[in-house]
Amino acid sequence: MRRKISYNQYKYILFVVLAQPFLGYLIQLRGKIADSYTVRGYQDALLALFICSAIAFVASFKVKETMKR
Repeated sequence: MRRKISYNQYKYILFVVLAQPFLGYLIQLRGKIADSYTVRGYQDALLALFICSAIAFVASFKVKETMKR
């Protein structure tokens, strides 16, 4: 049981490690105005997070319950 918990935590940490550079890339992709990034860049990054959340929500219905009663 302990290995399953640590493996699940590893997946979350791996997602964060991969998501941060990707979201930064999306923000930088739209360029800068003066010394600030554009609002559209932040909107693109938040849209990507929303899509990931929607995928996770749909996938949560496909996960089989392993807890025995």
